[in-house]
Amino acid sequence: MAKLQDTRQKKKETPKDRPPQDQGKQAQNAEQRDAEQKDEEKSPDSKKRARETETESTDAPDAKRKAGGSATKPSGTHAASQGKLSYDHGHRTKLRTRVRACTTLADCGGILNKIPASNLIALAFALNDAKEGHRRMLLGMLPKNLSSQIVDILANAYMDRSRYDPKSLFPNVALCKVLQTLPHDERVCNICKREFEEFQDMIPKGCGKHSLHKGCLTEQLDGDELPFFAMCPCF
Repeated sequence: MAKLQDTRQKKKETPKDRPPQDQGKQAQNAEQRDAEQKDEEKSPDSKKRARETETESTDAPDAKRKAGGSATKPSGTHAASQGKLSYDHGHRTKLRTRVRACTTLADCGGILNKIPASNLIALAFALNDAKEGHRRMLLGMLPKNLSSQIVDILANAYMDRSRYDPKSLFPNVALCKVLQTLPHDERVCNICKREFEEFQDMIPKGCGKHSLHKGCLTEQLDGDELPFFAMCPCF
């Protein structure tokens, strides 16, 4: 009788009738696999690959910037094109006030000598804005290669007046590079009809195209004339 009961018990426990594997054990196995995968990711080789990938993504923008180059560069006087710092309107205004107040050439030269050699832009505009006599003498003392760079900067600035002097606050200076691009009537004084010399002041009329010699303007004003309202090809 006991054997019969054992046989029945064994039949009940056949593989076909056994319950499915415990779900808790399955979850434990899954956690173990996840842990093994994390260990692999933390291995030296994996970390190295991760660092390389991160470095590539970080360096990409710099590489593009190096390949693409820079933006500024207003040609010529544009600071970028000259590679000598950038144009600073506020700084130019302060320097203009100082150089215009100079009574001697030495005073003006002393101010210019304090401008860093690397800031050719500031030096060029300070010379442009100085008194005519000081400007012409100081530019004549500079080495030819330096004065030519300054002329290039100023010439480009005059070509882009809307950026560098949109309100006509600074002196207009005669530059051969600019004069040769103008019609004849705009290259000469509207009073005496003589051409302007390099680095002379050009006092503009209201039309904005024609100019006057400072000396001619003074004589006309002393003679009770109104040269700014005199006829010119614009009328």
